[in-house]
Amino acid sequence: FGHENLIERKSWGMLGNDIAGDCVFAGAAHETMMWNLCGGKVAKFDDASVLKNYSAVTGYNPDNPYTDQGTDMKTAAEYRRTTGIVDANGIIHKVEAYLDIDPGNLLEHYVAMYLFDAVGIGIRFPATAMDQFRKGGVWKVVKGGSPNEGGHYIPLVAKRRFLQSVTWGQT
Repeated sequence: FGHENLIERKSWGMLGNDIAGDCVFAGAAHETMMWNLCGGKVAKFDDASVLKNYSAVTGYNPDNPYTDQGTDMKTAAEYRRTTGIVDANGIIHKVEAYLDIDPGNLLEHYVAMYLFDAVGIGIRFPATAMDQFRKGGVWKVVKGGSPNEGGHYIPLVAKRRFLQSVTWGQT
């Protein structure tokens, strides 16, 4: 993967995901930032631009916390294809297509990452993973299970010793 050296040097940013459930759009912005860097360009996203995209699709209103309900990934993917997400400079970024990968089929995920440099996935996020994240650790399955913190979208961006993802502004 030619983009892997960019991953360590990139300052990803939270992109509003610390104040709203906009992880699908924060992830889309992170993917777009990486793809543009691979092409020698810069796509600038900030909290305001990502939250505006999130609002356009979901009806999220920052003044009404009850409107913060997250995003259906397929709806967001179709929006990215037809309308595109708008960065902080007003530039529209579209994807040409998206695909449905068989959940749990790691070979399909690896091939898609190889072909497209990133694969966005939805996960049920266990509380133990949140604890590990807060401590700066790698997510590891904890025997005995853990309460679900909710759904979360993360772009898988590399496969080294482990799969690497970008979430909450960190790899």
